Amino acid sequence: MANLSVEQVKTISCLPPGVIAEDALCSTLNLPSCDRAKDIQYSLYLEIVYNHLRFAVDKGFTWPQVCQIPYIAGSLLQRVKVQKLPTFLKYLFTQSRNWSQILGPRNYKLYMEFLCQSIVQHFLLYKHVFSFVPRKVPQLNLTVYTPVEPNSLSEGKPIEIWNYEQQLAELANEEQELLKKFESMETKCSKEIFDEILGPTEESFQKEHVETLVKNVASVFCNKIQDTLVANVEQKHQEMLINIKKVLLPRPVALGPFTKLKAKPTAVLMKKPSQISNSES
Repeated sequence: MANLSVEQVKTISCLPPGVIAEDALCSTLNLPSCDRAKDIQYSLYLEIVYNHLRFAVDKGFTWPQVCQIPYIAGSLLQRVKVQKLPTFLKYLFTQSRNWSQILGPRNYKLYMEFLCQSIVQHFLLYKHVFSFVPRKVPQLNLTVYTPVEPNSLSEGKPIEIWNYEQQLAELANEEQELLKKFESMETKCSKEIFDEILGPTEESFQKEHVETLVKNVASVFCNKIQDTLVANVEQKHQEMLINIKKVLLPRPVALGPFTKLKAKPTAVLMKKPSQISNSES
């Protein structure tokens, strides 16, 4: 602690009792500052030291005597943490002569009565407050996601119907993915035919090369037709499996009998070279 001057003590005593005066005393004594809301022990320490100073001012102690009170109170609180009551009382007895010389007979008697009614009488409470290890509670900023607004009861449906519609929607999505897959195969097949057959025709060639070109065109075209047939069979097979799954789904009685499935468009994976040529141009 830093030494207190009479002017500093007068300034602190003129402040209204509370946090402002306690913080002023803390800065004047050069004590470390902290978040008083988090460190309850340190906050109580400052409050008790200020209460001792306030007692001395209210009882008419001289200003030099008031300057000594914070040091006496601080040393007592430090000993409360580590000493038992008999040892603490022995310390008070050994310091009585020094304090009597500093405070004088009258003020010494008043201050000792104040100590007996506060620290000595409630020694175990003081010891518990200043010696226990406070539990640190972590503070986290978390985002709270509130649930979506539920639909009205009139829009509700039995759980078995909802489950059935969800399964039916999954099969419909699977069917759409299948159609997209074969449509992409159609585009790829058309591009390959154009690159392998019609690409060379853009260049100039001799008449004797026509026969070789026709053979190549026929070979490539036959291979593509074979791939197309295999793809069409695979597409039909997958569509049949999906339709069978739809029919085998346990349909709720409230929805009525299962209606016939409509035929889905099949991706055509073959075009004539002339059609490809016209579309590309």
